[in-house]
Amino acid sequence: MLLLKTSKTNQGFTLIEVLIVLFIFGILSSFAAPSFLAMKERSQVNDALNTVQGALREAQTEAIRKSKNCNITLSATTITSSNGCLITGDRTLPPGVVMAASNGNTINYGIRGNTTFTNPTLTTQTIGVYLSNGAGKQKCLQVSSPLGIIRTGIYDPTTNPVSCNKA
Repeated sequence: MLLLKTSKTNQGFTLIEVLIVLFIFGILSSFAAPSFLAMKERSQVNDALNTVQGALREAQTEAIRKSKNCNITLSATTITSSNGCLITGDRTLPPGVVMAASNGNTINYGIRGNTTFTNPTLTTQTIGVYLSNGAGKQKCLQVSSPLGIIRTGIYDPTTNPVSCNKA
């Protein structure tokens, strides 16, 4: 009977081959990390923008539904209502995200959903939403008076008045 000889040279990878693969994986990971961080930052800002927009729409809806005035107060990280117009509760922005209102920090909704601001001569209120470390794209909401129409855009705090350009 004829016996087959097997070679012991094909038993796995050498240490050099494993190190080369790990080195290539490390290089590819270093290219992907900044993109992943930017995506995470965009997601945080978009979540915060949706939180603010949802709270304002909920307050406007409740003002119409309950036929009462609703006051919304904005701080750097929270959205509150003193008269129970946020039926799902006050809102807190995700960690690391802040907001700034350009013209006072109170938005009032009348019994018909109409909007008034702290300064009655204003026709719009711009609310900027951005990362507290200043990285990433800054977004904004603009609420108009008297109808309370909300639009979103890119926040530019350097202009006077502060602008909310179309995204």
